[in-house]
Amino acid sequence: MFFYVVSIIQALSFLIGLFFFQRIRNPWVRWLILYIGNLCLIELGLEFIPTMEAQATITRVYYCLAFPVEYALYVCMFREKLAVFRWSRYWLMGTAGVLAVFGLYNGLLNQQHNSAATDVFSMMAVMALIISLLYFRSLLQSKEIIYLLQEPLFWIATALLFFYAGSIIATGFYHAFYKKSSHFAVSLFKVNLVLGIFRSVLYSIAFLVAARKLPYG
Repeated sequence: MFFYVVSIIQALSFLIGLFFFQRIRNPWVRWLILYIGNLCLIELGLEFIPTMEAQATITRVYYCLAFPVEYALYVCMFREKLAVFRWSRYWLMGTAGVLAVFGLYNGLLNQQHNSAATDVFSMMAVMALIISLLYFRSLLQSKEIIYLLQEPLFWIATALLFFYAGSIIATGFYHAFYKKSSHFAVSLFKVNLVLGIFRSVLYSIAFLVAARKLPYG
């Protein structure tokens, strides 16, 4: 039941973004809205797959391929803000390439392992967390006057920071925890769902703020 609440709030976040889509000038924020919409449709479609085994397989394949796309969006979204770091361009493109290869391998050749999608997610979580931390570091080093609450990327970076910091433990180590204590693993995963709600709320705020910004704000 709780999972459906997370899905509903995620869908509401997409609808908010879609409603203000024409007023948002940042192209990568627009792509993030479309990506969230795609997630909503896929998760809805998975409910109609008749067998649990087929559903699990398709879910693993989809997320192994989707997570690298999501990370590539973050790379494109934050690369200009991280340009203050000389090595950022090469690091960002390199990590995006490594994750894409890892996602393809797990999605197409490593489906016998139940943790295939989790492994891809864990790698993406670490790298997305680093991006958010570098973004906040760039803010501290900036000499410009920045009104953070009016910056869409501030809200998105905050969402990444909290969501992936918690998800690295709750999701990344889910299978290991489950072997020790299924009750503890499930309880911890619920924390991850709460973080998912928090992320969707912050994304919604980012969309609202982006709709009020000038081009590429």
